[in-house]
Amino acid sequence: MGKGGTVLKTQTGSASTITRLSNGNYLMTATLYIDSTIDSPLFVAATGGLDVDAIPNEITTRIILNSSKSSILAQAINIGAKGVK
Repeated sequence: MGKGGTVLKTQTGSASTITRLSNGNYLMTATLYIDSTIDSPLFVAATGGLDVDAIPNEITTRIILNSSKSSILAQAINIGAKGVK
């Protein structure tokens, strides 16, 4: 365990892409790959909350930007973990 009971995690990699959509907006996808030697429950603060049985192995966000890339129109976050409740 880390300071204050935090779980020690290692970011093992990342990937990102930006794709222009047919309507002129852009879709940006970014993924963080995580490795943890500790298998413990995790709570991710969100409106509804999310409980999982283990540290996620990846977190992906997808963001839709307007055509000038100056405003976020929508965002989705996917947490790849086993035991999502």
